[in-house]
Formats: sequence, structure tokens, C-alpha cells
Amino acid sequence: SLGSEQCVVFRRRGYLARRIRLPVGSALRLGGDAANDWTHGLPPATRPRISLTFRRLNAETKRHFADETKAIKERRDAKKALKRQQRNKPPKPSVRAERRPEAAPLPSE
Repeated sequence: SLGSEQCVVFRRRGYLARRIRLPVGSALRLGGDAANDWTHGLPPATRPRISLTFRRLNAETKRHFADETKAIKERRDAKKALKRQQRNKPPKPSVRAERRPEAAPLPSE
């Protein structure tokens, strides 16, 4: 926890919630039951702070993130291609212009 002191709250069904106060400059490493069986979270900060999180991902999770990244890129590229295609098309006539009556000829003098 950088910037200000912060509490971490741990919860598990059937147990009372546990709070751990982290002083400025501290680090917390989760492992074992704390990482696997308990949920943890940070209440909203009351003072400015910086919180850093480092995670290890297993091979299945890495594949999932790679697939999601690929799908996002494909959607982005398709959207760009559609916009490029639309820029090269002539503009559609406005519906209002089609309904507008013909202008009356000007009287000749």
C-alpha cells in the first residue's frame, strides 16, 4: 500500500469477516487458504493511495486471455474496415430532399 494506510477485508462463508490493516509501504502476499478459500477486497479509499497487484496465470488462463485479445482485435479491425468502406461510398440522399416539392419556376419579365 503506497500513499496511505489501507485495510484488506477477507470473507469466507460461515466465518466472521477478517480485517488486516496495511501500513504505508507494506506488501501482502496471498497464498494457500487465503488465496483459494477466502475472498478479499479493499474498501473504498478515504485518502489517496496506489495499489499494485501482481498475479501468476496458469496456462489455461493465459490461453483464455490470448483468445479474448485476438477476438477484440478482430472486432476492432472489422469496425475499421467497415468505416473505410463507408467513407468510399457516395453519401445517401437525404429523405427530406426526396420529399421536397419542386421549386416553382420564376416568373419571366
